[in-house]
Amino acid sequence: MYVSTGEPVGSKALCDNLDFAVSSATVRNEMSDLAEMGLLDQPHTSAGRVPTQMGYRVYIDTLMKRKPVTREEKRFLDSQLLSSAYDPEKLLDGVSRVLAAATRFAAVSTTPSGRGANIRAIQFVQTSRRTAMVILMTSAGTMKTRVFHCDFDLSQEILRVFFRVFNERLAGMPVSEVRPPLFRIWRPRWEKWRS
Repeated sequence: MYVSTGEPVGSKALCDNLDFAVSSATVRNEMSDLAEMGLLDQPHTSAGRVPTQMGYRVYIDTLMKRKPVTREEKRFLDSQLLSSAYDPEKLLDGVSRVLAAATRFAAVSTTPSGRGANIRAIQFVQTSRRTAMVILMTSAGTMKTRVFHCDFDLSQEILRVFFRVFNERLAGMPVSEVRPPLFRIWRPRWEKWRS
């Protein structure tokens, strides 16, 4: 009921919409138990109850009946998202647009906050003679990419060294600790290694 009205739901309103008979007192007790479990919240004393974020999560994960996606729907979704499949930022934008069009509701898509995430791995992909892309993968399932330029020619051997050193030093480190000064400290080591 709350999803369709946006208003807190009281025990009487809930009883009126049930397919079976139950007293308001029983519903109030059940709602109180759900509030103690963190699934419902009461905005103020005389208001009804609203679902909490955890309540929505339980509903989506365990109670909501999922309609399977047909082969045709899957093909359509794939065709709509294919052009942005390799760019995470564009992919999120595409997902929001497709979801909004399919449901005719506003849609927002986000990545996990990454707060408390650690670096899982770092990859390097050479994009030209002196440029490469660094791909940072986190424990939160997010990926960040940046293209960087060197004042020297890159080779697969150099990128292998970058891969080894960066993964040895950064894997497991909190993402919040990776800042430009960290890389400035390493610059003299790269210069020494190259010479």
